[in-house]
Amino acid sequence: METVQFVEAPMRGQGEASRSLRSSLNDLVLRLADSHSDLTSGRIDAGMRRIVETLAALRSSLPPERWRALCNSPKLRPIRSVLHEDPQSHRGHAKPRGYAGDPVLLDYVYGSAPLPEGTSRFGRNVYLWAAEHSSAFRSVRRRRAALAEMIDAAAARRPGARVLAIASGHLREAQLSAAVAGRDLGELVALDHDSHSLDVVRSTFAGLPVRCVQGTLGELVAGRIEPGEFDLIYAAGLYDYLPDTIARRLTTVLSSRLAPGGGLVICNFAHCREAGYLEAIMDWFLVYRTEEELLSLAGEVQEHVLRTWTDPEGVMRYLAIERR
Repeated sequence: METVQFVEAPMRGQGEASRSLRSSLNDLVLRLADSHSDLTSGRIDAGMRRIVETLAALRSSLPPERWRALCNSPKLRPIRSVLHEDPQSHRGHAKPRGYAGDPVLLDYVYGSAPLPEGTSRFGRNVYLWAAEHSSAFRSVRRRRAALAEMIDAAAARRPGARVLAIASGHLREAQLSAAVAGRDLGELVALDHDSHSLDVVRSTFAGLPVRCVQGTLGELVAGRIEPGEFDLIYAAGLYDYLPDTIARRLTTVLSSRLAPGGGLVICNFAHCREAGYLEAIMDWFLVYRTEEELLSLAGEVQEHVLRTWTDPEGVMRYLAIERR
């Protein structure tokens, strides 16, 4: 890991907002310098905790537009260059597939893929720290297990059950499903716009009741994709990226695809103490929703039973919409 210098560069702009942002950045520079000293001395836990807590405090104290400006500041480049030795942080910021939380990054979170060849010892240590201490990443792993249980429950309720995974990615939750492995499902349809992700799904689940469909949300909402009715439909990480108007429309469309007694499950981040880190270091911005905001996405759904719950981490929220 290279030693870097944190240099306070002058900022352009006038007025109280500019002065306040400059003050926040100067404070951040000093705190990150202390964190960098911890990291270079091998005190990974102390350094990472200081970084996460510092960014969390700043994020909560600044108006959204000022926080965005801070995240775009060149002053963050030195600490990013250090932390991007961690493959997760680097891939989130680089966005090789166009968005931060792509299926390859999630494979790192799940521990289902080896780290890239050439990953430094420091990068591996940061990766391992996040795997153990990040409530966000723990919740993502819990979500994977919970969805696998839902798939198995759907198969147990109805012989030949059909399941639809929206924005399926690599469909890693199906690897934990006894119903998929035992061919107890009628069909699990993996819908995704990304052909690379679907190639991984085809390879992983060859010979099992999994079918890939390539298509966009626009095509699904417009009715150009007609997948039929399902006993279970779920969206793991998709809603974390959708504005309310699109999310409401999609929820209405998906609810209309439920078979009698079927259920739609929407997962959405509710809270994340690492949000400052995700946004400032990884350029990974999510849509966080309260229980009321999540329930509002089902506002146009009629005569269905709604319920919500939050995972033990208090990070991931679920909305279930069940057709009577």
